[in-house]
Amino acid sequence: MRSPGPFTQDYAASHDRLTATVCDRELVLGTLGPAGTSSHAAALMLKERMAELNPGGSLHLRLSAKFTEVFGALLDGSIDLALVPSAYHGATAFHWHPRLRLLFHFASPTPDYGLVVRPGSRVPSGRRPTGAVMAEVRVVLDDLWPRVQPGSPVVVAARSTAHAAQLLADGSVDVALTNDSARQRLGLDWVTSRPGVAVVWMVFEATTTDR
Repeated sequence: MRSPGPFTQDYAASHDRLTATVCDRELVLGTLGPAGTSSHAAALMLKERMAELNPGGSLHLRLSAKFTEVFGALLDGSIDLALVPSAYHGATAFHWHPRLRLLFHFASPTPDYGLVVRPGSRVPSGRRPTGAVMAEVRVVLDDLWPRVQPGSPVVVAARSTAHAAQLLADGSVDVALTNDSARQRLGLDWVTSRPGVAVVWMVFEATTTDR
């Protein structure tokens, strides 16, 4: 039998560090909200997994409007752990801060993503439509829009996929790029969609001293 390779050993060691951190403790895990974001779904999965492995401890979720708020909360001790996707454009700030360290990482698929409209509505064709989208998934908008109509929408920045869906539900935009969790929660209709993708999720913790 071959011995475990260094990747397997390193991953097992990081998993052990995470479970030891959560063991018999109640910790607060912060990530991007509101409910319905892909980050929220990954946090729920991690919370469930930790409960199975360590029934004596628990993770309480705290959702923030921006990852910069999660970053600040981890540094000031308002949360104990931060869950950040590798796709987040500002993840470098977590990696390189002298008081933060990567505790654990895991891969988990996102829900399906796509363009949605309000029930019974269509993307307007007589004018340039407005579309809410989070910066990190703008590439998905560029990929899907040609299936809808020529040109491009007037992009309205959203803080998260769930926020994009809410902007649509509130009537602020004509179409939104969101995930299936937010779509179902708000009762929106698909225009076009694509399967979710595997994303690496990173768990960071704060240390008491600089590295």
